[in-house]
Amino acid sequence: MPISFHVDRLGRRVVTRASGLVTFSELSEHLDAEERQRALDLTELFDARGATTDITPDQIKQLVRRAAEAARRAALGPTAIVTHDDLESTAIQIDGAQRAVRRVDLRIEAARGEPQPP
Repeated sequence: MPISFHVDRLGRRVVTRASGLVTFSELSEHLDAEERQRALDLTELFDARGATTDITPDQIKQLVRRAAEAARRAALGPTAIVTHDDLESTAIQIDGAQRAVRRVDLRIEAARGEPQPP
């Protein structure tokens, strides 16, 4: 799976790494897994510097709507997405869509260079 994550309950955070081509289905599966582990309220660092994606603007809106629905049920932790230049436009679309619902705390940063091991 191109997305892996570790839940640090003591540190109250989730560290997620994505690599290769990440699809809408894989992003949805990742959110399902976080929800099953009751980790949606934790701070998340999502390192996508090793990833590309083929998700569409409509799929981005679906993901943001899903996050907004989850935020209605419980508090969501803030999320920071670190990406490279090629993903920056997708990240900006996510940021714009999430601002429209105003219930999801998300920060996106474009990083330079290669992903570093944990």
